[in-house]
Amino acid sequence: MRRGLICCLLTSLVIMTGLGATEVSAEDIFGFALAEAAGAGGTLWLSDLEVLAIGPEDAVYTIEFLDGTASPPQLSKTLEADQAVRFANILGSEFGLSNTFGGFRIAATAGILRVGGRTVNDSPNGSYGSNLHARSASAALGVGEQGYLIQLAQNASYHTNLGLLNTGAVPLVVDVDYRLADGTLLGTDGTVLAVNQYRQINQVFLSVTGDDVDDGYLVVSTSTADGSFLAAAYVINNGSGDPATVPSIDGVAAEPLFLPFAADVGDFGTDLEILAASAATVELALLPSGTDNSAPATVGYVLAAGEALRVADVLVTAFSTTGTAALRVTPTTGSVMVNGIGQQEISASLLRHIPATAESEAFSFENASLLMGLEDSTEFGTDAGAVSAGTEPIVMAFDLYRADGTLLGRAQRTLAPYGHVLIEDLFDEVTTTTVSNGIAVVRTLTPGGRFVPFATVTDLQTGDSRHIPGQAYDGALASLLFADAFESGDTFSWSSP
Repeated sequence: MRRGLICCLLTSLVIMTGLGATEVSAEDIFGFALAEAAGAGGTLWLSDLEVLAIGPEDAVYTIEFLDGTASPPQLSKTLEADQAVRFANILGSEFGLSNTFGGFRIAATAGILRVGGRTVNDSPNGSYGSNLHARSASAALGVGEQGYLIQLAQNASYHTNLGLLNTGAVPLVVDVDYRLADGTLLGTDGTVLAVNQYRQINQVFLSVTGDDVDDGYLVVSTSTADGSFLAAAYVINNGSGDPATVPSIDGVAAEPLFLPFAADVGDFGTDLEILAASAATVELALLPSGTDNSAPATVGYVLAAGEALRVADVLVTAFSTTGTAALRVTPTTGSVMVNGIGQQEISASLLRHIPATAESEAFSFENASLLMGLEDSTEFGTDAGAVSAGTEPIVMAFDLYRADGTLLGRAQRTLAPYGHVLIEDLFDEVTTTTVSNGIAVVRTLTPGGRFVPFATVTDLQTGDSRHIPGQAYDGALASLLFADAFESGDTFSWSSP
């Protein structure tokens, strides 16, 4: 079984985030953090950036390294339709920079792009790292909006860093409220960001308290006219230096949310966090792998407005079970936010962030999902899976490609109602050859079906894993959408026919 199930080994310089690929069209894409910087213990943190041109036309785009200056360094690039490119150590190899870190902006003047990548501590003994975090300009927080960073801590075992990126055209102040899990306000402060500036505030709770914070959260906002920004927190284990990267949650849900992967396997467990934006009654359902979950085991919780609940090692604590599963969190009253962190105990805890998806944001028969930056080699392996968000059985297809668009084949599974599947060694289902840069287009072949997919890319030397959520795939799949079989070696066009 090829599973490191967890992530990274970082220092006080935590400069990574984790949301996978994002479409670029008329909107710019912002993200953080790119790095070419030394860390503690002789580590060197480097960033690989990946870009995919969906087509139908070739892409013309620029990549800016947002270093806080008025005229940041910029690359001009073109990319043929239906091709992907990986810029290894982009700051060093493309920008010619060293000993620096910051944000980035990608602007396409032609074509449609997806963006992904990772920041890692690369060494001959393997790598530790996490996905780059990228969001469209419209997803940034503006005046009148709040972002929540939940499942945080500051104590003998963990500390939390805060990363902020100015995505607007004016300097701004980001206001931060610091709260305990019961909603108690510890204090507030403000951070000034120049145009194009990324800032990281280490051990952020020390800004307002020297006491332990075993479970806390931040609320970030700005009152600066025309200001906009992105935020993420980094929960770091003090023993391992390994982080869980927690992007801000910008909205609350009065509907079911799905955590697509949770496990209690060997020394790996999953902690669940639920924050009530308003007073809420919550039902937590267990959706084990490989079973019909029409009538799942459930537990209930009642939360006051502003209260956060952490269920440590949730499969054992809430359901007295082990194995792999998905979780469904349903607020029967009120509205909530949900987050997950996986923990693997070796000599110290290794951490991995697992985001939740609202039921209304699940993918469907009409729209597929894209997982990019996958790999199957002597150095890396990829697992993948999905949870059904519906009451009927569905057939799931994982169509696997090389980055040049060559179709390798299909992995197919049938999920029972609210079923869950984890496919270990995904590319072994279709090929015995090395896949250095792979892509999965995930969809259901069942009309009316809905699902939430994910992938896990694991460094086989270190056991470090990166959780890759599915992203919307808007490139037309018309020629293959209803196909039930493929010929290995076919070339698939990402563009509309």
